[in-house]
Amino acid sequence: KTAYEIKECDWSSDVCSSDLELLALARFCAGLAGGGVIPACMAAIGDAYPPEKRQVSISTFVTMNLLAQIFATSASGIVGDNFGWRVVIFASACIAVVAALVTRAMLPHEESPSQRFTVGVVAQNYRVVFRNPKAVLCYSTVFLEGVALFGILPYIGDILIRQSRGGVPEAGIIMGALGIGGLVYVLLVSRLLKHFERYHFMTAGGILMPAGPLALLASAPWQFAVAAFAVTGFGFMLLHNSIQTEAVDLAPTLRQSSYSLHAFSFLSG
Repeated sequence: KTAYEIKECDWSSDVCSSDLELLALARFCAGLAGGGVIPACMAAIGDAYPPEKRQVSISTFVTMNLLAQIFATSASGIVGDNFGWRVVIFASACIAVVAALVTRAMLPHEESPSQRFTVGVVAQNYRVVFRNPKAVLCYSTVFLEGVALFGILPYIGDILIRQSRGGVPEAGIIMGALGIGGLVYVLLVSRLLKHFERYHFMTAGGILMPAGPLALLASAPWQFAVAAFAVTGFGFMLLHNSIQTEAVDLAPTLRQSSYSLHAFSFLSG
């Protein structure tokens, strides 16, 4: 066995590869439970803010996601090493329950016209979204983002171990650096929008995003990859946040449908 496989068995003790199917099913159920949260939030932001303030508002909302990413990805490897992976999963479940209860208690309850759910209604909504010629470009671009960047994240730990540059904790810190780069973007976006157009954001983002994956090819200390992935996180937000803003406006009367397609395309990649 490789060192990584031994480490995985150390973490799981009596639960190893035979339970991978159960973990995958649990992950699928988690996606069902949480998959609609971000599209609903993005639709609400789109309704609440005018176009000239929308990109900054979305960036502010994304800040909390990035803070959570920095903390969780760095902490989960350390917690898993010391207390086992079950503690990580149990803590995540508890946090989700608390977040749901607090949100339910604090958000205003507004009566809105209900529409009966049918496959025909859903299909009609999506047809309206695709009447906008930008839809195909937005969704195909975020799909490729998912392929190009997030496809490599599950392998960072194995890459570090094979190169004798670290392990799971270091991989968590490297992935957390994506959030640090995103936070830098959030702090600068208001100023950048005064001097650059969205097209410039997308171009610069596409140029900067490969920095992290390319750093994994170098025989440098893992700290170098941390810095490089921070650059990647900044570039990713330049590109992704611009597309997010476009996606919210694809169909102003069907923002949740349009952003749901955005999230689906991204995660499919």
